[in-house]
Amino acid sequence: MSTRASPESERRPVAPARAGPQPVSQCRATRSWIHAAAYYGWALLIGLVTCKLFLGLHAPNWPDLADATWGVVEGHPRSTAFQSRLLGPHAVAGLSALGWAPESALRRFHVAGILGLFLLLARLLHLRGVAPGSALRHLATFALAFLGLQFYWFHTWDTLDLLVFSVLAYGIFARKPVRFFLVLYPLALLNRESGLFVAVYIALEGLEFDAARRRVRLVAPWRLWSGLALLALGIAWTAVARSTLIVATPEVSTGAPAFALGNELHVWANLRNLLWANFRGLQAVHSVFVIGVFASFALRAGRFTDAQLKAFLLALALFANILVFGIVVETRVFFVLLPLLLFLWVDLEPADRTPRAPAPPAA
Repeated sequence: MSTRASPESERRPVAPARAGPQPVSQCRATRSWIHAAAYYGWALLIGLVTCKLFLGLHAPNWPDLADATWGVVEGHPRSTAFQSRLLGPHAVAGLSALGWAPESALRRFHVAGILGLFLLLARLLHLRGVAPGSALRHLATFALAFLGLQFYWFHTWDTLDLLVFSVLAYGIFARKPVRFFLVLYPLALLNRESGLFVAVYIALEGLEFDAARRRVRLVAPWRLWSGLALLALGIAWTAVARSTLIVATPEVSTGAPAFALGNELHVWANLRNLLWANFRGLQAVHSVFVIGVFASFALRAGRFTDAQLKAFLLALALFANILVFGIVVETRVFFVLLPLLLFLWVDLEPADRTPRAPAPPAA
């Protein structure tokens, strides 16, 4: 029997295949959006609660905080070291030009910065492959440390430091190319001289560390020398800004020995407070926190990867800088360490992260 189709059936048009997403794909996409909205919603909630507590803690302090901010704008800083910290004060001045009073503009700046910080951290932790539940726990712990380290003074550059060093810490562990840090460097330096540590990291990128074998190898001399050159340029910029933009010599002084560029030396007083005086009161919590965190990381340093060891060395350099030039009883000086320590902790806990393809080496 013949199975050939009739001419009519051969000429019958064939219905085109139905286009469009399959129902399963639609459901997955919807669930993905819901999960993302819930994740960032919880991150925003943590930020809002942090802002509420932050504003309550500083309620009596806003007149002094506003005066310190406007002192930089007008060239009458409370300390010569403040005069090169331009980004935050001038951003507040810009908000004030829109019609808000100085104190109101300063509060809005900090609220926007803190909310932006928690959303930024949520995004960066997601990019690092951290599971949503673990990321939210890390954010809650970060908020607790942020509130626990509050002091009477909290300046615009403190908020921006947290944002800058969050991006820096992410860049270190994501193995971003040097151009990533070159873009970050001038913004960090306009905020505060702590931006010099971005140049320090660029110099460290010229080296490769093998913690297990205790070896250091020079792998990219141009990165090492570029970082050192940028460090020298940054120090020169800081000196010029502090000498040329200042209108009047500050009347406020701590009485500590002067060093250079408006910095004062506090190393012996800091060591005494951190290792002895703090333990006579509730400030002992701060000493235990700082010493305990660094000690716990130091015990694991022999198993660090190259990126982990560079981040830890950068945190140690920042800590040494705080001991020499900072005032440890002003616990806000430790804020700059929090993002580096957070991302180092996350990188040491791979169980919290979903598998991802390894990042390409920095160019």
